[in-house]
Amino acid sequence: KDKAMWFGVDDGARRYDGVKWTAYTEKDGVYGAPVIALCTTRDGSVYAGTLKGISLFKDGRWGRIFPPEGDLPWLTTDLMEAKDGNLWAGTVWGALRISQEGLTLYTAKKKGDFLRARAPYATLTIVPEEAAPARPWEGSISCW
Repeated sequence: KDKAMWFGVDDGARRYDGVKWTAYTEKDGVYGAPVIALCTTRDGSVYAGTLKGISLFKDGRWGRIFPPEGDLPWLTTDLMEAKDGNLWAGTVWGALRISQEGLTLYTAKKKGDFLRARAPYATLTIVPEEAAPARPWEGSISCW
């Protein structure tokens, strides 16, 4: 909204207003750098997807929004705001919808079974296996 440009970088995010650069790191509330995905929304908020989850920049401050607790890695590679105002995130675990009603993760059965006890803050919706094809990096989750 303010015409600034945002960049995801190894240690967080950078904001450029045409004159001044401002750096934001984990000390400033960017959770789990590097920042891999950025999304600005109609209300001027900025979301950052990282190796560990999603942070939100609103009213001049960063804060962790997903996962709300714990340290389970939530590699987030894509973010977008839908027409209805919901935020959608592409994660290593599936498609995550963040709405006024809460958090819904659309995932395959095997991942859902794994997450059921580890991510009680998200509603899980199991999708058919063909809708959530296996990815080459699927076995590397335990490495993080």
